[in-house]
Amino acid sequence: MNIYHLFLNARHKYADNIAIIDPRNHISLTFSAIVDKFHLVAKFLDQQSIPAGSKVALLGDTDAESLILDYALMASGRVRVPLDNALSVRELQSQINDSGAMVLAYQQNCREVALSLSQQGIRCIPVSLFTSGPATPYQIADIHPQQLLSLNYTGGSTGQPKAVMHTHASFVSVISNMILARQIVPGDKFLNVRPLWPIAAVVVLAHILAGGTVILEQRFRAESYISLLQYHEARYSSLVPTQLARLLSLLPDQPLEDLPALGCIDIGASAIPGEVLDQALRVFNGRLALLYGMTEAPWSSYLRYATLPVEIRQSGSELSGLTGYPVFGAAIKIAGPDLAGIGEIIIGGMHLMAGYWRNEALTLQTLQDGWLKTGDLGVYTEQGYIRIVGRIKEIIRSGGKSVLPAEVEQCILLHPGISEVHVFGQPDPEWGEKICAAIVLSDPATAMSTDDLTEFCKSQLSRFKVPKTFYILDSLPRSHYGKIKSAEVMKKIEQL
Repeated sequence: MNIYHLFLNARHKYADNIAIIDPRNHISLTFSAIVDKFHLVAKFLDQQSIPAGSKVALLGDTDAESLILDYALMASGRVRVPLDNALSVRELQSQINDSGAMVLAYQQNCREVALSLSQQGIRCIPVSLFTSGPATPYQIADIHPQQLLSLNYTGGSTGQPKAVMHTHASFVSVISNMILARQIVPGDKFLNVRPLWPIAAVVVLAHILAGGTVILEQRFRAESYISLLQYHEARYSSLVPTQLARLLSLLPDQPLEDLPALGCIDIGASAIPGEVLDQALRVFNGRLALLYGMTEAPWSSYLRYATLPVEIRQSGSELSGLTGYPVFGAAIKIAGPDLAGIGEIIIGGMHLMAGYWRNEALTLQTLQDGWLKTGDLGVYTEQGYIRIVGRIKEIIRSGGKSVLPAEVEQCILLHPGISEVHVFGQPDPEWGEKICAAIVLSDPATAMSTDDLTEFCKSQLSRFKVPKTFYILDSLPRSHYGKIKSAEVMKKIEQL
């Protein structure tokens, strides 16, 4: 089974149903029209001497044309290399060269960047040339399930970007897991407000292949998000925590009564503060789900609030950090727990990546005996869920003791004058590492001393966990997923 076969099956079942709506460009595409576009793209690729197995970098937009090309690359046996259009020309050139991509397909919003890349010797072709023209049947060669399908560049929250390899088989597994977990039925509408280049294109793909309809909004706008849910009668949508927090800041802290079609909003990619989750559960009447996964193992667990036992439905702080139960095709467990039950979360399943592109050492370090070592630390709750308590690489070794930054962060966020925090260790001759905290004030005009912060932390934490240095910043740089970019935080601190 491969992606092309899944689309053929969907066309057979839902031929004339609308699969994709792009309001900005006034485009609606049926399942039949999508498969016709695949044949068009496959023919163009062959004519351009870009054979099956070739890597094609994609610098697109959140629009139907970019999404169709992305799926057509998969369906025609090429290897997609989706790129972040927020990167610099130098960064994009590095990823394109590393991937070995034969060509860059670019959308018009990236035209100037593509021109700069072409001057560096990279072959660049507009997306429109791939997808335009009359549709005619075209033979697409058979694709083996283990054939490479995608290279996804990810840097996580620290370190150098690395390319995650996924095959047709692993993506088929991801899609199956998502359809079963969400319980998508034909006709369900999904409102997408997230960039498609990371893994969101696959989230959208699962919804389409289940017979649903996807509405592509160019970007998230907190002020219009609720009205879009209402207008499109969307049953599902997805937000990262920073988007959710921004949305809630504009809404009254009371249940919304005018979203009868809404089934669930998925929240994932990074941790959610307990008070934000509390408010979200009230505002959306519990119609939320928490995701756990990563590019290396997408959608590994799914926690739908409405299905939780009554005794743990009461508090967002109790839910924050929970991974839920594994989805149908995944296994999750804690390896090597210590006396407190804390150990590394590892994931198994057919949805795992094949490895890291051109990095065998890191692949062997991460994939062991069929399990993916996530680097996340977790502990089992009484109900059998796993709670994430930190990252192995983020553990601070200070004065002979181990400190989890997440625990310190949760404490600092209890202070009403602080809206964001990032706790980390810095080398120290006396302590080995000293605990530091970068904070963002709720009201920048309010004065706050480090002595006040220290005393507050002492009232909440053991003394060895209290940060020795506080840095007050105007903001904490975050990725598209809402994760704090540690390296960029360090740069901001160096500039103080």
